[in-house]
Amino acid sequence: MGTTSTTLGVLYPALPVAIAIAVFGLLGRHALEMRAKHNYREMWGAVTLSLLPSAIFLLIVASGEPSMLTRNLLLVPAGALIGACVFVYAGYVAFDLRAAKAQPTRDQLNPVETIIVAQGGPTINTWNQSGGNNTINVGPIRLAFDPAIGEELASKIPTGKPITLQSIGSQSDQTVADQYQKFLQSRGFNIARRNTIGMMAPPPDHKISILDTGPTVVITIAPSAN
Repeated sequence: MGTTSTTLGVLYPALPVAIAIAVFGLLGRHALEMRAKHNYREMWGAVTLSLLPSAIFLLIVASGEPSMLTRNLLLVPAGALIGACVFVYAGYVAFDLRAAKAQPTRDQLNPVETIIVAQGGPTINTWNQSGGNNTINVGPIRLAFDPAIGEELASKIPTGKPITLQSIGSQSDQTVADQYQKFLQSRGFNIARRNTIGMMAPPPDHKISILDTGPTVVITIAPSAN
């Protein structure tokens, strides 16, 4: 009985601490990867989740502390840190929802389209605040990286504005978007944010679209869009 109690006494702090460290390491690494891709929304989400096991363990420890002052000293900083991370992540989610809402529907677009290229690759749509619509129609095939398409895309982006780049699709689609991001950055464009999305409902109609919201530009790249 004494041996069992001793074993449990050792496992109680050791096992939760090991789990907290493992989760923090795994999700912390994912957060760093998202930061390298400028996907700050996913980065803050991973940071928040990585801290939760430690916060729960701290809450359990503090609940057994008889001193109210000690409990507060343990829980107030932890609560402030978790709360800050949650609110930062929520801010990115709210921004993305507003950006998606601001994207004009087909009925709001000017029905007159300018066909710049008649044959070959993806479709690039550009929308501005006045509702104008220019289309580079390069065919129904899956979008791959092409410097010529990159140049067309760069020529249509309003200069001097921060860019949010949204990429939609599988890992191979994200790789194509990475290539266009590097291309635009090499041309001096400021990719302020990068959002990676596996699936979107409803699915995008165009492989590349540009939305000028006024203060920022939102570029959506969906290589497998129909």
